[in-house]
Amino acid sequence: APLLTGDLDSAAAVIEDFFNLEGKYPEQDMLRLARILRMKDRNQALSDIRDWAENPDSPPFLNLLLCIWASVRGDPQLAVEILTKVRPGIPLESIWRDYHREMRKLPEFKTYARDIGFYDFWRTTG
Repeated sequence: APLLTGDLDSAAAVIEDFFNLEGKYPEQDMLRLARILRMKDRNQALSDIRDWAENPDSPPFLNLLLCIWASVRGDPQLAVEILTKVRPGIPLESIWRDYHREMRKLPEFKTYARDIGFYDFWRTTG
């Protein structure tokens, strides 16, 4: 919920606590994600997100988090660029969250949604 309210410090604390307790991802990655949320310099945060997302070895779930971070930090274009690297089959429900509103308006998002079968799914299931 802190991401939805724009409370980036609280969101960073949740990331540090929850994911480190779960032990699913390296602690250094979670600390880096939290650090990006806490950065006062928006441009530096977006630069760090872009640099990290350009790593071809980033796991899809990490790219999904970076997509969220890009939207939260106010760069829907970067968010959709990162999203297009995410493979279908991982949980994508976050793309319907309010913080992705601007990203969903972009033509690249509409192309992505069509390419991964969202439109076909909506047509068949309603």
